[in-house]
Amino acid sequence: MKLTEATGGFFALDVGLDSLRLAQMVGNPQRGWILEAFAYLPIDRRITMTDSETAKRNIGETMFNAMQKSGIKEKRVVIGLPRQKAFTGVVEIAASEKDTKTIEKLVNYQANQLIPINVEEAKIDYAILGAPMNDLTKTDVLLSAVQDSEAEMWMNVVEAYGLELIALEPNDVAMARALMPEKKDQMSLIVFMREDETTVVMTYDGKPRLFKNITLGFDEIVGNVAQKLNMDRREARQLISTAGFFTDKYDGQIARILDEELGKLISEILDVTNIVLIKYPGFQIEEIIAGGFLTVMPAVARYLQMKLGVQSRLGNPFQRVNLTGQQKSALEPVAGEFTVACGLAERMND
Repeated sequence: MKLTEATGGFFALDVGLDSLRLAQMVGNPQRGWILEAFAYLPIDRRITMTDSETAKRNIGETMFNAMQKSGIKEKRVVIGLPRQKAFTGVVEIAASEKDTKTIEKLVNYQANQLIPINVEEAKIDYAILGAPMNDLTKTDVLLSAVQDSEAEMWMNVVEAYGLELIALEPNDVAMARALMPEKKDQMSLIVFMREDETTVVMTYDGKPRLFKNITLGFDEIVGNVAQKLNMDRREARQLISTAGFFTDKYDGQIARILDEELGKLISEILDVTNIVLIKYPGFQIEEIIAGGFLTVMPAVARYLQMKLGVQSRLGNPFQRVNLTGQQKSALEPVAGEFTVACGLAERMND
């Protein structure tokens, strides 16, 4: 289950808090991808937030029903895992190390220091990223660990439907793959908001080089907006997606509240940019890419650019995918939520 292992035909499963997203693609990064089939199914978060075997079986049943309705034929599946289940980080080793066994020993040592679980009860994966921008004597290594119990549980779930689990991959890795900028010789920041948290990824040369998780998610923002305006969450979410950061809508009230709510996020992003610029003197962050639930807030790119002083834009998880007109129309309302599924589906030996 290596992070960059070539796996042939498969489909991707992303389990969000409120929905399942499935995607099956063919193609490659150089020529582009074709979306053969996809599915989006709402699901009760009381199921997705539970670790019981019963909950996992319910997810499996929903997944199988989605496969049948969407026309997904592949029997092999790659599943994304949240940070709480799959730990991810980037470590450095000496560039002179070429022996696979020595690299594995160094990676396992780093895992013991970095990952807050017993590495003897986890599957450790790594991928060589290449030299850091400012030190050719070292090599960046993407490190990931998944608990054995989590892997076994998902294997049992998919096998019950005659499917084969070929890989479990951290959501952060899949997300970065989908939103990575086309221009590789630049330093970029991806800011990806989920329901429960936000992840910031610094990328360079087409690879993720730094991960930072921030405990602010879309759920908290919606709840706080609802409380401040004395309305239910559904109305608050609708206002956020309608007005966003436009100051000429609702007398700028929504924009002002969102500015207050995103204060922590802006502060954390500034901390990341300072760390990056100190570690890599002479380099500059060329752009910020907003993804996930940030994309439902109108004018958010302009807001981030104003606050952070860096060119900002919305990320497109389908940037390397050839979509039909019908697919574009169907995916438009939930495109940002398909980021992890896209990244998983684009996984190959790169």
